[in-house]
Amino acid sequence: MSLEQIDTLFNCLPMPSVLLNIDAPDFTIVAVNNAFINLTSVSNKEVAGLPFFEAFPMNLDDDGTRIQKIKYAFDYVIAEQKPFQIEKHRYDMAFGADHSSGQCYWKIDTYPLFDNEGNLTHIVQSSVDITSIHLVEQQFFNELNQLESDIMKLYAKSSTSTTAVLSAYVSGVELLFPRMTCSVMRVRNQCLYNWASPSLPLALLDQMEGLEIGPAVGSCGTAAYLKKTVIVVDVDKDPRWAPFKDVTLQAGYRACWSHAIIDSSGEVMGTFAIYYKELAGPDEQEQQIIERVVSVLAVILENRQYEEMITENSQLMAQGQELAQFGNWSWEIPDNVVSWSDTLFHIYGIDRTQFKATFEGYQGMLHPEDRDRVAHIIGSVLQNKQDVEFEERILRPDGEIRYLRSWGTLKCDEHGEPLKMIGACLDITESKKIQQANKEHLDRYNAVAKATSDTIWDYNMLTGEVTWNPNVTSMFGYEYPLGTYSWWYEHVHPEDLNRMIGLIADKVAQKEARWHSEYRFRCADGTYKFVLDRGFLIFDERGQPIRMIGSMQDVTERVEYIREIEENNARLKEIAYAQSHLVRAPLARIMSLVQLLKDAEFDTHSQSQLLSYLSQSADELDLVVRHIISNSQQVDDTNANPMFFKD
Repeated sequence: MSLEQIDTLFNCLPMPSVLLNIDAPDFTIVAVNNAFINLTSVSNKEVAGLPFFEAFPMNLDDDGTRIQKIKYAFDYVIAEQKPFQIEKHRYDMAFGADHSSGQCYWKIDTYPLFDNEGNLTHIVQSSVDITSIHLVEQQFFNELNQLESDIMKLYAKSSTSTTAVLSAYVSGVELLFPRMTCSVMRVRNQCLYNWASPSLPLALLDQMEGLEIGPAVGSCGTAAYLKKTVIVVDVDKDPRWAPFKDVTLQAGYRACWSHAIIDSSGEVMGTFAIYYKELAGPDEQEQQIIERVVSVLAVILENRQYEEMITENSQLMAQGQELAQFGNWSWEIPDNVVSWSDTLFHIYGIDRTQFKATFEGYQGMLHPEDRDRVAHIIGSVLQNKQDVEFEERILRPDGEIRYLRSWGTLKCDEHGEPLKMIGACLDITESKKIQQANKEHLDRYNAVAKATSDTIWDYNMLTGEVTWNPNVTSMFGYEYPLGTYSWWYEHVHPEDLNRMIGLIADKVAQKEARWHSEYRFRCADGTYKFVLDRGFLIFDERGQPIRMIGSMQDVTERVEYIREIEENNARLKEIAYAQSHLVRAPLARIMSLVQLLKDAEFDTHSQSQLLSYLSQSADELDLVVRHIISNSQQVDDTNANPMFFKD
């Protein structure tokens, strides 16, 4: 293409254009077209032959960034032999282009020119003045910035509900984009609920209320389910809208797109939807603005969630501190300013309005016997900068002594100088009283344990632990009995074990506290002793057994003595039987034989035979008498050596 042809085509371009040589870095101006001359009132003679950046020098307020874009465009076109576009470029003209602000904005296209052989010969830069468009956009963004500023001020007021903030924001966006109707839906428990939709018809909102999100639940339900933007340009034909399109179309809406509002942890908080009354989707500018709106909504909603969480936690903490009698404090050391929580004032028994918390005021409320010790503890913290835990006593204004367990942590500046000490106090007065009562009970228990020879045991039925007093050693010979319930029943005689387990189980089932029974318990040497075990069950408020206490008394001697008595009684019964039966038979025969010999006369042989019978009966009677005498002596021996036993 000849230069004349280029010039003809060049002057036909409607955009102000500059024809340049490719002699980098000068990029000498060959010509400017008529559109350029009409815009700038600059002739070809004035600029032709000048290097481009001499004819169009850098603006004074350009830090080099803007002119560098032009250089890059030239270099790109030469190197790649492809067009390059700068969508918006600020260059303030020293001539032509009258703008009240003095600032000019251009859309610049730079493209290559080739000769007939395809060789690059020139580049052309064409510019379109978009200053007015920029001003409109700037006005729009100013209005958007003002809206966001107003919303943030409204959001900053804790008295303003989240719904009110969202409604104001949505209404503001609708004013900026008149063809849009906006909606914010909340996602809770995987379902949709209206949050702020000031312009949508109630019928449309009702059909979406409480819907479970899913892959085909309109635009909002699908966006929440997929966690991404869903654009529906035709509600009537999109299958995701099939169950909901009738009401939507009747309300006049033909298109809808929705953007998931996601928090920093990736959870969906809600959706922001745009409804159109024509078949349409968002244009590029609208999509950019809506993404910005969604980002602001995410900040508002997530921060409100955090605020609500903090408020709830603060309330729970305050309630917990009050219930637990746990207060916190801080001490600004350089200014000697002390801050107490409400619970701490309550612990000290003083009115916040009548007491100025200072370090000296705190020291004045310590028990006189604790002041020096506590002052030394705090002084050590300031010196060694280590956390501390200690107990202290305070004197309330009414004279009551309270016991506190306190914690302290020191904060220092970059030079290691103490700035602030923070800490907490727990009122342990009731715990101290319980400890004292337990000590008294333990002292009484130890006294009883020393006064008796019984083995006392304490079974925690919740943990399975059993505590034995020292008499378990003297009674059974065990130096170190295991503190478990299983150790006990492993040592009960097998013939007694099931009976004992059944007895205790019956008492538990019947909610009877007391029980007693005798059984055999194995000693360390393998022998068994008879014990009388008395137990007492303790139940909680639900009737569940939690503890069992008892004592084991050695009744082996008593049991053996009773057994001997029973054996003697058996012997006496045997003697009585012998006297009434065994003695009578031989005695009756003797008496009969004697009477027969006295009353009748017998020959020598018969008389001899009768005397033999008489001798046999006498021997039998003698044997019976000897047996009776032997049993009687055993009974006499037992009675002569009685064994005593404890009740």
